[in-house]
Amino acid sequence: MQIDVLGPVRARRGSEPVDLGTPRQRAIVAALALSGGRALGTDTLIGRVWGADAPSGALATLHGYVAALRRALEPDRAPRAEPRVLVTEGDGYALRGCEVAADAVELETAVAAARSALTVVPDHLRPAVEPARRLEAEAVVLRLEAALAGWRGEPYADLRDDADAQAERVRLTGLRTAAQELRVVALLALGRHGEVLPGLEQLTAEHPLHERWWALYAVALTRSHRQADALAALQSLRNLLADELGVDPSPAVRDLQTAILRQDPTVAGTAAPAPPPVDDLGQEPVPRREHFRESPPLPRWRLAGRRAELARLGQQLDEAEAGRPRAVLVTGEAGIGKSRLVHELALTAFERGFTVALGQCSAEGPPPLWPFRAIARSLEEQLDLFHTSVEQALLTAPPDDFATLDLLAHHACLAAAGHPLLLVVEDVQWADPASLRLLLRILEKAKDERLLVVTTWRRTASTPEVEEFAAASSRHEGVRLDLAGLPPEDAETLVTEVVGAPADADLWERTSGNPFFLIELARSAGSVSGSLTDVVLSRVRQLPEPTVRFLEAAAVVDLEFDLDLVSFMTGRDTTEGAAVLQPALHAGLVVDAGHPAPVYRFSHGVVREVVHDSIGHTERARLHRAVSTVLAERSQLRRVVQRAALVHHWQLTGGVYRREAWRGVLLAADAARREGAYAEEAAHLAAALELQWSDHEHDLRERFELLMLRVEACRWQGDWAGVSDAVDEAVRVAEQLEDTELATRAAISTMEGALWQVRPFGHVHAPIVEALQRALERLGPDQAALRARAQLALAMELYYGDDTQTIDALVAEALAVTEASPDLRLRATAYLGAFAAQSRPETLEARRRYAAEAVVLAGRIDDVRLRLAAEALATSAAAEAGDYATVRRDLPRVVELCRGRGLGTAEAILRVVQVPWLVMDGRGDEAAEPLARLEELSRELRMPNIENAVLATGLVRSFLDGEYAALAAFLSSFVDASAIPAGPVATVIALRAGHDELARALHDAVGVDLETRSFMSLMNAALALEIALGLGDRELAARVYPRVLPFAGRMCSAGTATPVGPVDAYLALGAAALGDRAAAERHAARARELVEEWGLPVLRQRWAELEERYLA
Repeated sequence: MQIDVLGPVRARRGSEPVDLGTPRQRAIVAALALSGGRALGTDTLIGRVWGADAPSGALATLHGYVAALRRALEPDRAPRAEPRVLVTEGDGYALRGCEVAADAVELETAVAAARSALTVVPDHLRPAVEPARRLEAEAVVLRLEAALAGWRGEPYADLRDDADAQAERVRLTGLRTAAQELRVVALLALGRHGEVLPGLEQLTAEHPLHERWWALYAVALTRSHRQADALAALQSLRNLLADELGVDPSPAVRDLQTAILRQDPTVAGTAAPAPPPVDDLGQEPVPRREHFRESPPLPRWRLAGRRAELARLGQQLDEAEAGRPRAVLVTGEAGIGKSRLVHELALTAFERGFTVALGQCSAEGPPPLWPFRAIARSLEEQLDLFHTSVEQALLTAPPDDFATLDLLAHHACLAAAGHPLLLVVEDVQWADPASLRLLLRILEKAKDERLLVVTTWRRTASTPEVEEFAAASSRHEGVRLDLAGLPPEDAETLVTEVVGAPADADLWERTSGNPFFLIELARSAGSVSGSLTDVVLSRVRQLPEPTVRFLEAAAVVDLEFDLDLVSFMTGRDTTEGAAVLQPALHAGLVVDAGHPAPVYRFSHGVVREVVHDSIGHTERARLHRAVSTVLAERSQLRRVVQRAALVHHWQLTGGVYRREAWRGVLLAADAARREGAYAEEAAHLAAALELQWSDHEHDLRERFELLMLRVEACRWQGDWAGVSDAVDEAVRVAEQLEDTELATRAAISTMEGALWQVRPFGHVHAPIVEALQRALERLGPDQAALRARAQLALAMELYYGDDTQTIDALVAEALAVTEASPDLRLRATAYLGAFAAQSRPETLEARRRYAAEAVVLAGRIDDVRLRLAAEALATSAAAEAGDYATVRRDLPRVVELCRGRGLGTAEAILRVVQVPWLVMDGRGDEAAEPLARLEELSRELRMPNIENAVLATGLVRSFLDGEYAALAAFLSSFVDASAIPAGPVATVIALRAGHDELARALHDAVGVDLETRSFMSLMNAALALEIALGLGDRELAARVYPRVLPFAGRMCSAGTATPVGPVDAYLALGAAALGDRAAAERHAARARELVEEWGLPVLRQRWAELEERYLA
């Protein structure tokens, strides 16, 4: 019998449908199926079937419907025979002896299996699969299609608006979406993009805000040789997100768009899938000395029962010993004897020559790969196969990095290649995702090693990730053992073995044969409740009071705890703490964790849980406070894990120690700052700010100072969006305080450390502009330095306001004050602010002076970071001026120093200069690395316009290489994708590619912005001269030529970015458009001289081509 729920509920007996009768009867079956096989009380069942308006006679009607359903479900049941499918349990009903929600279970299992199997597709947004793994991807497609075929409509449709049904519908709909997406990924990896296009087009229409559908649709279009349509699709997504949510696409989608623009072969489907990354950690370990296998400890009593399970485990051990790697998953409820059974296997394996290594997962969120740290230590001690790369990977490498997991799996297989190996990982229901992925990776890599991997799993604490692991492990010759309670005779044996006396007659009935319950109740002579909590607490309460308090403190720390830490928490030294802990050790509640340091662990996770939950709220908060206090006082907080633990425990004080909590978190933030971990510092400060809200005694000035600390952390991290958010709130707080100086300090923070515009292109942030204007009205004559900084900050904020007169006046007045100041730091930072505020073509010489002065001043105060920031601006301005001798001399040195010092903003500015310079210098093959680094920085930094800089830098690379025809295919999408006006660039590309009609259409659509004064002004105007010649627009040339003429002798660029040739080259084109051949020849000759002076061979070639095209 099978019950299906993906649509109106239905029942099938084999292939034959079962008539479930009336809508109410169908709803009853659906409600019972929704409970997952658990019994539903009649009140709950009536509520689900009839809703809140159930009639008074609903109970009698329910019984009648159940009787009818039993006849339909079991037509052959004899009169008065007990039903086997729809059974009575307690005061309710349950479904038994049938597959409940079988179609939903199959969908969930298929998705879990597909996720695991599609590890053969490394990048799901660029799907590709090795030829040898195609069959695995094809199997995924077949299984997912079969599971999706079971979807007949809205799940649990018979239950209308029931809240639980609605929640399950959401979950199942998400699974369906995941299945559809995984199917598309597999088909794309197999090269079957034509099959997915119609479906993806429909899915993007049905789910217009689902980024993954759009991304996969774009990949399918690209692989169908429809790149323009692919880019148009991503632009549609961008528009929808902006209109509906006011956000941009995710970095992954933006990266995909850039890859399509660059015709990246991994997107086009022409490249083989990338092999797993290999680093220098991949070397094999070198044995250092003779070590010996260590026997698992002998158990305190013999194993009772479990004969069939031991036989199956013995078979798996035989297979592993013969070089056929195997996996075993042992499941069951808490205390059922999983660990005891695996211990017996370990003893047997050791006797047969296996090396045994054990790892234990924790419910308390330890660091990733926690169980494998113990396994690595054990293998080192037993086999001397521990390599420093393994320790480094376990402690520091990103746990979601494939190379890390592959390295660790490689070492596990190496160990098994030389020695038969039993790996045991207990309590995988608490395993972190990285540990689960590593387990699967070991099973995937193992081929002919003598390896047996055994895991234990408490099913009552299951998670989707563990369910997925269980499903995936079954595909690797996996065997699953589901443990139930011991039968009465084995229970009797166990109790006699443990306590030396027969069990009470009712003991088995009270425990259902659970070995842990049996032992606990037997030891306590059956005087306590049969519940696990009562058993654990009864044992705890038999301990001395100081030991109970010590265990409570340890339970707040974690499953595994450091004796020193808990001793200090309870006001003892380590020797006193060890003495207090002894009774718990003797009672078996705590065991030695086996580390060189004095570290102990609760004998079972549930012991720790019960002790932890028995502590009152206030006392638990006090103990969490004690953990953080000891960490702050006894450690120097140099390790990330220490700082994270301190913050975590303060957060768990639950508002009892509000003021101490946020102040305590500041210690972690300060320690992170000392280590240069600015992202971590910013995160801790965010936690402190959140905790501070619950402190009703905090004053606004404290809030202000905390916000300003976060501003500083976000600035060093390169998180300018975080800077802006914190500044906005700090300004509001300062104005509540009616403190003009504080409000000004906050408002100018956006300027401090900013090396380019602080807002997205074209945006003026009114709240800060208005705050700065108010500050300037209120600051007194004795606050000249602060006023100057406010003027510079306002000038920067007004950058896109197109009021250059006001900006220049603000800068001039500010510099008049700062240049007369003895404060060298003030003068240096003022010059950097003035540079950013006046980033326009006509201010180039002034900006070069600002940068040069700032370099000198920073050197005088020995501020390396400030000096490098100033040097970055000086180098970029040299490129803007065409001073490529300075660029050649300084750029390689400064860019590497900025990278080494973590100056992401400065490095990004220099990468924007470096890529086109290398291309123009004839070293285009070297440009790929800095462009990739710029893309990496765009993901690390939250800087305004950084994505546009990446897009423009990639485009100018192709532009300078003369790849006009390739670029022309994507012009419309490029114009739409760029937040910075790109119409003139696109029009020129179309002209150079010979697409005059496209050029005219682009020009008619977007024109040339000649009025806005920004870093784009010169490039727009110069390109307009080529457009005027190419399209025969003499009027445009007449308007623009006089504007460009003053900039002769310079590089034409968008500020420090995207150089496209000497300004004189475009003046020559403009003069030709005006019919002045003599002037055109003069400008052309000067352009030739400049490219020779600059020593840029590629630029020389591009200009020769333009002369041939336009002036010959």
